[in-house]
Amino acid sequence: MADFEIEFMKIQRNLISLCVNAVSGKAIKVIYVFVGMDGSTREFNFFYRTDSKVASSLTVIGNRETCFDLLDKGRSIAEEIIPLCKSNGMKIPTEIKMMYFLDTGSFDSDVTYDPKPFETNGGEYFNPFMSWFQDEKKKWNRSDSVSASMSVGIDNDAPVVIESESGVIAELSINAETLKQSIDDIRELFNERIVGDKYEQDMFDHAHSELVDFQNGSVDKRIDDIAIDLIRLIDSTRKHIRTFESVKPNADNYRRMLGILSGAAEDLQDILYGHDVENYIVPKGPIDHSRQKVIRIVPTANKAADGKIAARVDEGYERDGEVIRPERVLEYRYDKSFAAKQTDISAQDGDK
Repeated sequence: MADFEIEFMKIQRNLISLCVNAVSGKAIKVIYVFVGMDGSTREFNFFYRTDSKVASSLTVIGNRETCFDLLDKGRSIAEEIIPLCKSNGMKIPTEIKMMYFLDTGSFDSDVTYDPKPFETNGGEYFNPFMSWFQDEKKKWNRSDSVSASMSVGIDNDAPVVIESESGVIAELSINAETLKQSIDDIRELFNERIVGDKYEQDMFDHAHSELVDFQNGSVDKRIDDIAIDLIRLIDSTRKHIRTFESVKPNADNYRRMLGILSGAAEDLQDILYGHDVENYIVPKGPIDHSRQKVIRIVPTANKAADGKIAARVDEGYERDGEVIRPERVLEYRYDKSFAAKQTDISAQDGDK
């Protein structure tokens, strides 16, 4: 048992080291590492926290190829857990959450054996890594708002007294010379602004032209970046296809293929994260038609289920709070004729 715990801790330590080395020299406070194992599905992923912001690995590291490399290496290391558990007669964990605090060198680990990380329960799809990532983002990411104000001052010594009981002004005494000077200052400022209007308009037109050119260039660069990522994934997928064409079809190869497909989906997800596109699932409740799309109606004999979600088909995707693709769901719809048909079937079964 002691040997098992030492080896199990060694695997976790290797995963942490992999993520630490990737951000050497960066101001990182905490490293979050996730391992999920559900049947043939293997997931390894990680993210970081700086002083006050939680960010994905791709955002912090900044190099997509490096991130894909790390995900492959991490999955390989995580898979060592399975033979270790089997050889020691131990149950294989379905979920491991690790946190490493760089300031103190302390380490925290949460190992779960149930429920399964990627289970679908009553139409509810649940991805524990994304849930953990989103929870930490909500906890740590802050946006500060700054407000500015401008005021034209009149002599602070000039008294303004208001009668509190009657609510009428009893005395308003402002030095006339001070008021005249303030008006002159405003007039001078106004004249200067009139003279400067044409210059400011020319500057604005020039800046706007440069901004349009910059935005067009940014769009082209973003398209190129996405294309490179997708080309790299296509090359990798074709390589796997050639490999599987040369091996005999069996249960082990089938499981390997499922793991590779799962990895490809994660790689695509990372590409989206790198371009600020995030997936989401609307919490339980009434269907939100602004963020969910009903793709099929499921008839039901249960009046209480009418209008509720029958199943979640695909996650939604958004960028900067704007929905790109709504979550796709099936909706229960009470059908009187369907209810009557179900009643007739039940009655026939009872007669038998």
